[in-house]
Amino acid sequence: MKYPTTEEYLSVRELSGRIPYKPKTIRNLMCRGVFREGVHYTRLTGRPIFYWSRVEALLREGGRGRKG
Repeated sequence: MKYPTTEEYLSVRELSGRIPYKPKTIRNLMCRGVFREGVHYTRLTGRPIFYWSRVEALLREGGRGRKG
């Protein structure tokens, strides 16, 4: 999968403004492994920073190919 060279980075709060999930739900999805560190987000100074293009791709595929 190829990602754009100009990536848009989002905090949990900013991501919750773009998708229909509250920040707590996003954190729960992180704990469950739906959003995976190193794939959908990274941590800078302990706080998760989401890669919008990768979250958007996950939403498009509807979770297909996800172990669970």
